[in-house]
Amino acid sequence: MSGFGVWVRKESFEIRRTWRLWVLPLLVITMAILSPVLAWVTPDLVRSFASDEPGVVIELPDPVSADALRQWAQSLTQIILIAIVITTSGIVSSELRSGTATMLLTKPLSRSSFVLAKALVQSLFVGLLAILGAAIAGVVTRVIFGELSWRNLVELTAVWLGLALFMIAVMTMFSTLLASATAAAGIGIAFYFVLTLGSLWRPVRDFSPSGLLSAVDALAVGNSQQVIVPAISAVVLSTLALGTAVIRLNQMSLRGSGASS
Repeated sequence: MSGFGVWVRKESFEIRRTWRLWVLPLLVITMAILSPVLAWVTPDLVRSFASDEPGVVIELPDPVSADALRQWAQSLTQIILIAIVITTSGIVSSELRSGTATMLLTKPLSRSSFVLAKALVQSLFVGLLAILGAAIAGVVTRVIFGELSWRNLVELTAVWLGLALFMIAVMTMFSTLLASATAAAGIGIAFYFVLTLGSLWRPVRDFSPSGLLSAVDALAVGNSQQVIVPAISAVVLSTLALGTAVIRLNQMSLRGSGASS
């Protein structure tokens, strides 16, 4: 793949000089701090609201560290995953539309390496953020609750990362197939909700990447769930998604300014 290193350096530079360097890290850090705090204060908030209603008594158990991990898992699978969908919606199409990649792609640089380098750099970026977020969430949880299952934290974060990498591959495909980043984001969010619905139905959950979504919540509270088959399906579908993106880009005429040709 001619020019792979060139594309990797270019994409790394693009992340450093654009808003992507700040949006995702700030979101991850914020949710890593807030998740244990919300788990800690939520029972008291519910009790205080209930006390304003005469005759209403709500008995809630005191929060524990597992509640903080569950809250962190929900932040990962909801807010942060949707943010990844949105921030990667124009990963290919925005450069084609602006023309910044067209000049290089018309030279003897591989289009395949262009697609794969973008997916790789974005995956490494998200991987580093997952490690950072898990470390912060773990420390804050330990400080607040005095205990923490580091094993559960590591396992749920690792499974979530596999799901996030799958979504990056899918969004790379959508961004190549569609000229509009907005359209890619819309379809990506719809795809996310399909995954969420699939995680509620066991036949789909056990044999598709939807199983990774439900496994993150299960691992947060120490429950086991089969993830091997969902992980394999995620790898296979990611490969197909990136292959589709490469084929589509190779078919494009880049004389225009977009992915609609």
